[in-house]
Amino acid sequence: MRGGIFDELGWPDWELAWREVTGGDHRVELTWQEAWPYVILGGPTTVRVLGAEGIVLRHDLRIPAGDRWGEPGYHYVDGHLLVYWRSQELGYDLRGYWHSAPDEPQPLQGRTRGSQPRRNTITLPLPGGGRTTGGGVLHPADSVVPDELPVITDGTAHWVYRDGDGDGDHGWREYDPASGTHGRRGLPRFLADLPPGESLTEHRSWLRPALSERATPAAVPVD
Repeated sequence: MRGGIFDELGWPDWELAWREVTGGDHRVELTWQEAWPYVILGGPTTVRVLGAEGIVLRHDLRIPAGDRWGEPGYHYVDGHLLVYWRSQELGYDLRGYWHSAPDEPQPLQGRTRGSQPRRNTITLPLPGGGRTTGGGVLHPADSVVPDELPVITDGTAHWVYRDGDGDGDHGWREYDPASGTHGRRGLPRFLADLPPGESLTEHRSWLRPALSERATPAAVPVD
């Protein structure tokens, strides 16, 4: 406890990744994106993927000079990193590559939002492989980037948050990643079982796989 609570909440691997990406220069602009339970930290020329076990992937970017408009987007799927961006050469459509084939950038299909190709909502790995974005499932080598919707899971079932398409019926809905279908309104039991008289603010409520079996500053496992 010599360093107090601030040392307890520090993350040495994050600090190492930051130094590797920035060279220790606080003026360097960074991009961080999620890949639950990993975090992606990108700089102008290089990117790192971090997990509870430390830095799991280092990659030097191969984005063609002068082609990228805005910030790059990243997805980390089954040990593979997708790097993509809005391409000036392609009329600002998406272009990208998987880090295992960095010299083969190709056009990608997907939705664009201003200068940022990702919404950076939480995406979740699937037990059989792939990563669900709430709007679809992404696998290594895919050339279609699914749209992102808020997604949660109790470890078995999934739910996505829908805005109701203008009818005011917004909230969590059952979601089947295998078929991509969104079903009826519903909640995980942990969120649905509230004490009498209590109400739930759905858009601020979430449930994800625990990072460990013990409580940490980031999360507390529940049954």
